[in-house]
Amino acid sequence: MANFRANFERELKQKLEQKAKNAQNVEVTLLKTFKYFDLNGNGTIGKDEFLKTIEKIGIQIFNQ
Repeated sequence: MANFRANFERELKQKLEQKAKNAQNVEVTLLKTFKYFDLNGNGTIGKDEFLKTIEKIGIQIFNQ
């Protein structure tokens, strides 16, 4: 499980870094990413929203 988590975190970080052009854009990118994950716009990210969004951006999660 620890290996899965490390791989997932690394892949997610790489995808976020690809979106941010420089350090100033990291905060903006994170905010946009949060809004992208918050499918129903309620200010939180539930498990279903998280899993749907992760799948949509191309990260494979096998243990749901």
